[in-house]
Amino acid sequence: YHHWRDVRQPMPAFDTLNVTLAWHDFQDYRLWTIAQMFGAMDKTVRRYDDRPLIMYYGGSLHHSAHQLSVYNVGLGLLKKYGGVLDVTCFEDPVPAEIGSGIVRSYGVPLMCEAWQIPPPLRDHRRLFFQAFALGAKSYQLVGDWANMEMPVAEFQRTAEVFKEMAAAEPLRAPVAGLISYRTIMSFIPARNYINPTLALVPKLQEHQYSLDWRSDMGPLNLEGYPALLDANSEVLAGEVIEQLGNYVEQGGRLALLVRSGRYALEDGRPEYPLLTRLQCPNPNSTEVETWTLGQGQVLRVGQDQDWSTDAGLQTLLRLMDFLQVQRPISATPGVLAALSRGAGDILYATVFNPVDVAQETTLSIASGILPSGKEYHCSDLFTPETAPTSTISGSLESGFPISLSPYQLCVLKLTPK
Repeated sequence: YHHWRDVRQPMPAFDTLNVTLAWHDFQDYRLWTIAQMFGAMDKTVRRYDDRPLIMYYGGSLHHSAHQLSVYNVGLGLLKKYGGVLDVTCFEDPVPAEIGSGIVRSYGVPLMCEAWQIPPPLRDHRRLFFQAFALGAKSYQLVGDWANMEMPVAEFQRTAEVFKEMAAAEPLRAPVAGLISYRTIMSFIPARNYINPTLALVPKLQEHQYSLDWRSDMGPLNLEGYPALLDANSEVLAGEVIEQLGNYVEQGGRLALLVRSGRYALEDGRPEYPLLTRLQCPNPNSTEVETWTLGQGQVLRVGQDQDWSTDAGLQTLLRLMDFLQVQRPISATPGVLAALSRGAGDILYATVFNPVDVAQETTLSIASGILPSGKEYHCSDLFTPETAPTSTISGSLESGFPISLSPYQLCVLKLTPK
């Protein structure tokens, strides 16, 4: 800006990326005002009350562009002032997986809630599967629950299971995912960017893959993550592009989708500066290409994918092979499964059947998690009246069968003898 008369609110561009500096400067100003507002609230309260102040910051990925429910803003405030971050729409695997990953990176407690009031039984159980699998510490009931489809006795039992699972911690594969808030805020409505790309998240869940998601507007600390998947981050700041280049040169494995790194925030030209930084040998290729940079490797998918098709699924599984993702627990494709660790080396296998037909599945815990030759008692937290069975660690690794009724959620508690 050269004169105050040049400063005015830019108008949003609908159904197209707006990568102008004026637009992002305005978005940054709005984010700054949120931080200032929370700071003023805390200062005002402190004048009259010195008791601990708990702040609550909720929101959804789909609202980021116009409501600025950017998790990183809320998480920075919560780290400073205390409190929890609530991820809404938690029955949807996209906000559940991505929101919980960003929250986990800050060490702030995760709260979850549904967007449907109340959710149908299938979605309600999926919400709790994701709460247990992703480490939620609290659950918020909102709205009129008089017509809740989940039976009261089951809801009461689920509350008891939640209390036990809140004390456990998820076992995670050391693979990260990157979501770009800069891209989300460039596109109104945001769902037009989010939905086609992040349809890969439920497909990953169906094959027991779960990544630790991070955002380009937060601390992108990739230490301890030898592999990273970028989910079509079309708009990235120059410093993030440089960080990704350094990450690969130092030995990281980076998987890109076709629109990853198309724009640098600073100039807004669609010249794929990320591919330039990564020394991509064939940036116009429509195939799946791999190349080496420094000590690391890059894989790029050269076309947009429909993840619901068999071809899209095979591409996704190829990405997981390239990233060398080691699932803590595996099951029959289509069955959702996750593993958590509690006190005293207790393990919890959370399993959910998301379809309306019964399924037989085989669960296998990855080698190296269980001590060799150890014997375990196995019981389902949802059926405490059933006597536990006994098994040894080798059987848990080689695979043990279970039967699941339609939409069944179970939590298998594995207690070492």
